[in-house]
Amino acid sequence: MTFQPKPYVLTNTIQPYAWGERGSSAFIPKFLGIQNVDDSAPFAELWMGTHPLGTSSLIHNNKQTLLSELVQRYPLEILGSRVASAFENQLPFLLKILSANEPLSIQLHPSKAQAEALHAKDPANYPDANHKPEIAIALEELRALAGVRDLKHIAALMNEFPELRTFVNFKSFARQPKRKQAMLAFLSLFQNAMTNPAELKKVIGQLTVRLNKKTSLTYREKLFLEMSLKYPGDVGLLSIFFLKLHGLKKGQAMFIPAGIPHAYLKGNIVECMASSDNVIRAGLTGKFKDIPALLEVSNQKSVVKFSPKSANYVYSAPVREFRVTKMDMKAGKKQTEESDSVRMLLILRGKLKLTWRGGALNIQQGQSILLPANLSEVGIECLEPAELYKADVP
Repeated sequence: MTFQPKPYVLTNTIQPYAWGERGSSAFIPKFLGIQNVDDSAPFAELWMGTHPLGTSSLIHNNKQTLLSELVQRYPLEILGSRVASAFENQLPFLLKILSANEPLSIQLHPSKAQAEALHAKDPANYPDANHKPEIAIALEELRALAGVRDLKHIAALMNEFPELRTFVNFKSFARQPKRKQAMLAFLSLFQNAMTNPAELKKVIGQLTVRLNKKTSLTYREKLFLEMSLKYPGDVGLLSIFFLKLHGLKKGQAMFIPAGIPHAYLKGNIVECMASSDNVIRAGLTGKFKDIPALLEVSNQKSVVKFSPKSANYVYSAPVREFRVTKMDMKAGKKQTEESDSVRMLLILRGKLKLTWRGGALNIQQGQSILLPANLSEVGIECLEPAELYKADVP
């Protein structure tokens, strides 16, 4: 048996995490054209890749087969020699649609070395040994927290809310370099929450009383009060005030390296990452929280932002596992896709026709397509105005 050089339509896994959009109006079922949706069912993420917690599948030799199994059997044909050699015969990226109706947990991702250590120590909570650098591309407006705020904002926060100033012992960092003071204040939130949970609960209560007396609330303050009803006593509530708030418009993106605390708050995105599900959670979640790991892994790096100025745009994240290209095509446009390695197409809207030596395939919104390495050239003809994303390995 061989792996034929042609496009393959993928069947993908939907992850029903509780924070996802729900019901028939949710982004993912509308995108996929799913009918008769249970209004209480969450649709949080759509996974395209080979991760064991949600591998894609495709029809091979008239049989639905896991993509992970096929990559093991045909690494050179699917991945190409360059990718197969560089990533030990594994697909190095995981492509997703993420649909957040409410905030995800305050979290960060380990580096490769940190992931290997965490996986060896605690495989139940860290299911693989890979790192998880990721890029989030807004399909609509996205709100997110990512990275610790600048010192001037943290200092202003301490003046406004003396409860926080006392809890983090802000004055004790005064002799540290300015660039470190804000980070130390953020980390002390979690350190003190671990050692003095009763004081944490008291501070959250005091802050709640203070905010409920205000006649006008900021976005952060509203978010704090809303989340405090769901996660009472959670240190993640306080971190809402310490992290930078980002607003991305459609097409804009942010790359999040290892060690940056973050949380997506609301929005729909295309997300691409190294093939991993390693998440260090530290707040706003009922799942396992690992504050010691957060204290060890957190760093002062910044997110990398992208703002496309053209219809076709390459999001060149500073990693070796993935690259994402956004393509907007007008009806009638034709182009040729050439590569010696694996790539995936995700069709956000419109209809297209793929042609290759020996075949043609019409594709449309809601579909994702595997283009294996042995299909070195494929024509793309736009039948209706289309928006699609390509994930490949740089």
